[in-house]
Amino acid sequence: MLSLSTSALLMAIGVILHPKQPPKGWNSYDFGNGTDVYGTPDYPTLINLMNGMQEYILPHGYNYFCVDGGWYQNGSVNDMDEFGRPVPMASVYPSLKGSWKPVSDQVHQRGLKMGLWVTLGIPNEAIVRKVPIKGTSYTADEIAFGGKGHIFPACGWNPDVARINTSHPGGVAYYKSLVELWEEWELDYLTIDCVFGDNMAPEDLELFQKELNASSRGFIVSLSPGDSCTADKIEFAKTVSTMARVTTDFYANWHEFFPHFQYAADLAYLAGSDKGFYINMDKLPFGKMHGQAELPLRWKFWPPCQMSILTLHITVQSPLMFGGDIRNPATCDPNSKFACGVSDYTLGLLNNDFLLEAHLDIRNPVQHFRDNFTIVWIANSASYGSSSRYVSVFNIMCGLPRVADPPCLNGTIVSTLSFKTLGLPTASFFDVMDLTEKTPLGSFNSTFDATVEGLGAKIYRITPSVGVMPLGDKVDRSREPTQRWQEYEGVRQKWGPWK
Repeated sequence: MLSLSTSALLMAIGVILHPKQPPKGWNSYDFGNGTDVYGTPDYPTLINLMNGMQEYILPHGYNYFCVDGGWYQNGSVNDMDEFGRPVPMASVYPSLKGSWKPVSDQVHQRGLKMGLWVTLGIPNEAIVRKVPIKGTSYTADEIAFGGKGHIFPACGWNPDVARINTSHPGGVAYYKSLVELWEEWELDYLTIDCVFGDNMAPEDLELFQKELNASSRGFIVSLSPGDSCTADKIEFAKTVSTMARVTTDFYANWHEFFPHFQYAADLAYLAGSDKGFYINMDKLPFGKMHGQAELPLRWKFWPPCQMSILTLHITVQSPLMFGGDIRNPATCDPNSKFACGVSDYTLGLLNNDFLLEAHLDIRNPVQHFRDNFTIVWIANSASYGSSSRYVSVFNIMCGLPRVADPPCLNGTIVSTLSFKTLGLPTASFFDVMDLTEKTPLGSFNSTFDATVEGLGAKIYRITPSVGVMPLGDKVDRSREPTQRWQEYEGVRQKWGPWK
């Protein structure tokens, strides 16, 4: 198998990093703090979470520990320093004294990397209070977008942060001071929100790129949100970031995930390891997540659903950011009303090295077939030769929006896949490996059967048996996905028993 080491696998444009493999890690947003939708676990909980990450998933390459939104906002009040820069809430993080550096130190001591959610713009209070801009004679009201003292929301869902005038020298200085602060905190990963999709802010992003590339640190840069993402927006994102969200917010409902298949089909060709840029299909909200805990679906995904979500992420080389509770149960409060820890099933899924190898090795994935029951993707391999293929098969027969009732889990589908449609010669033999189950299926010369349970998915690796000559890339990417669906000729479906 390929090495899954994450060290020394970086290309850089300036110091916005463009890694040769998709980033992996943990994100706090879905975890929450037991009462709040935002990801604001307190300091002792953060320590337990990073310990759990170090124990359970770091050995498999998950090394980014990311604190998501809510760390500086308490309702409409933003905690900030004397220069109007957001700092950790004193009410939640009193021991941090306005700095993430102590947390970064703990993260780095464990062999992890520190990530933080940030937004572009400036807190409204900074404009109202006319705080000074670091290193200048300007004040915050002078750099407001739309005129002195004007408060123009940076995005509709975050009205407490205002846009700034990026052509004003004080605006340039403010963004420079933000980057300096993040350098002091020794951050490695930035999720920059309120700047992409429907909230596209190219002037801010170009200015940020300039400041980040002038800094002393390398940053993974992720853009969000992903609403109304288009190819043009992705092409721009490639110039200013490592990756960009292409989905709407995804919590723990199947109907929210279902559209991701189409987002991936439309945009996957723009990204991948060979480009050093990735489309972000959002987090992996598996297991126990404590935000909005009164909504059971927020912290439940049936195992086949988890497999489908992870399989799509792997197939299109999306970053893998786990969002569940990664703590060791022994560290949890026995009096808490919330369950604690991660299941053996979810850990086995996240740490399946056969799937993680495919995540690194896949190239040029394309959705090859879709109907109301099955979705099939095919991809090339970077390391197993041009005569090899990856095939991902999804069973969606019960997975239409809002129709994910438990009985649907028993609707197994057997799809007979033709090597001809995969661009492989039917007269030659190929070995088929079920990466999901870590099981070799045998050697075949024309077709093989893919058996997938309801709402589940499988990834297969097809490699030549001895004596097969290289074929080159036979995958047709010249047509729109809808045309490929109609013309696909190699799938025969049989319905399994309903238990």
